Amino acid sequence: ILGKWSLSSLFDHGFRRTLPASEYLESFKGSLAARMHEIREEGLRIHTHLQNIHSTLQVSRGEPAWRQFVLHLSSKVVDILREATVASLASVSNMIDPSYISVHSLPPIIESRLELAAPDVLFDPPLSKSPHGEGLADIVESWIKASLTVPASLKRLDAPQGDYSEEVCQDVSVASSVASVRTLTEEVFGQCNDIRDTYI
Repeated sequence: ILGKWSLSSLFDHGFRRTLPASEYLESFKGSLAARMHEIREEGLRIHTHLQNIHSTLQVSRGEPAWRQFVLHLSSKVVDILREATVASLASVSNMIDPSYISVHSLPPIIESRLELAAPDVLFDPPLSKSPHGEGLADIVESWIKASLTVPASLKRLDAPQGDYSEEVCQDVSVASSVASVRTLTEEVFGQCNDIRDTYI
């Protein structure tokens, strides 16, 4: 299940090729939509299995033993979602970590050119966020957001409404992983700006 709920394969270096930002975003959105559909279907199957167990046992939903069983399953779902989300964010870090990319001899995934626009030297697309959402900062945030969307895609087992987003996204390990990705992004962008400054 961890493999199914993690988005790591979307950030897998194995299929990477360098693309313009707009083309990459279009491809990523399509892949993400397909994966989220699979995750929602998996969630529905879990609910169906739970319903089948309940029908077989023919116990009251208010029975303490049944409620305890459902709470236990729900707790396991939180654990797996947390691990899957951390795994997804670790893959995001690998995508932007120069050391990881160098060690594994990986190509860049998004093309950003350094262009002279007198009197400035600019990145195209820009490192910062852009109005059309094609800045490199926009793309990194889209990876983070996608990773955090998974817990919101599964309906709770222990309540008629709601999902697992709050429990997972507020977990210390998940919050730390998000912070690490953003810190690494700032460091890499700083290195890029240092290179740009040599041409100014």
